[in-house]
Amino acid sequence: MKAIEGNRCPRGETYAQEEITDPKRLFPELMALVRALSVEVPVEIGQVLVPNLLGTGAKLLATRRVQRASNELHTRLFAHR
Repeated sequence: MKAIEGNRCPRGETYAQEEITDPKRLFPELMALVRALSVEVPVEIGQVLVPNLLGTGAKLLATRRVQRASNELHTRLFAHR
């Protein structure tokens, strides 16, 4: 890390250093976003699901291929709703 800029109080620099070396605050937000994520199938491995995670510039990529479920499977999964 070269520099931390834009903090308006001394605690801001400490906060930024901690989040870079040992993220504690961003991770729960990230997991909430991932849990709420809904994508359309089909999904291919490596497909960008979220292009800019929480403004960090990081991409969320698919790690599995997901194809459309058959009507029979869809009926079994959602019949009790």
